[in-house]
Amino acid sequence: MNIRECGEGIHISGQISVADLPTLSQAGIRTVICNRPDMEVEEQLDFAHIQQAAAKYGITFHYIPVISASDITENNLNDMIAVLNKAERPLLAYCRSGTRSNRIFNLVKNTWKKNRLPFLPKHAIQTEDGR
Repeated sequence: MNIRECGEGIHISGQISVADLPTLSQAGIRTVICNRPDMEVEEQLDFAHIQQAAAKYGITFHYIPVISASDITENNLNDMIAVLNKAERPLLAYCRSGTRSNRIFNLVKNTWKKNRLPFLPKHAIQTEDGR
């Protein structure tokens, strides 16, 4: 698992597995967004399987499947914005390689800039004392 920090408590990586969940939990990850469609390849674990295991670690899981980095839909973008607006940080978004997650995150940032909105809502970022 190769995790890249994007700032504001958001991280991007390639495919994660159930075995990665203890490490993610220890790193403080509170929310995970899966941008990889189920059954993209035969041996891939589906979203529900990882989501169920993540719940044991107190990690909230969201499913926003993106077919291709060059074909992100308006619904994909709106769903990602909705989750990022309410999700607890730190947050990890993943797909097969991280490319789709990185692309949709950059589109969200550009949308916020275009609309002159703050990068991320302040309530989404928690300090160490929980405020």
